[in-house]
Amino acid sequence: MLPKKKRVTKELFHTIMKSGKVISGSVFLFRYIPQNNPQYAFVAPKGVSKKAVDRNYLRKQGYSAIRSFKVGSNAGIFFYRKQPKKADFSEIKEDIGKILQNAHII
Repeated sequence: MLPKKKRVTKELFHTIMKSGKVISGSVFLFRYIPQNNPQYAFVAPKGVSKKAVDRNYLRKQGYSAIRSFKVGSNAGIFFYRKQPKKADFSEIKEDIGKILQNAHII
């Protein structure tokens, strides 16, 4: 998990959903806004898996993958797409890297 100050708050979540830019990847859909300090969140909806254990595992994989990148000062939310069960950690990390490069964050 990321430290609490680097995770998206509830108020910021709503702001990103209303006015954020969108970038699509093979595993994620990424919404973001420019901000002074970096804050990120990972969302695994029930469409991905009915079991909360599986969804929590996917979220933790995302958090551990984003730690390896030197991210800029933006706030963003990564939404898992429908079939991430087939995606392993290396695919998740690669997709996050591509998305952050397209958004000019890293």
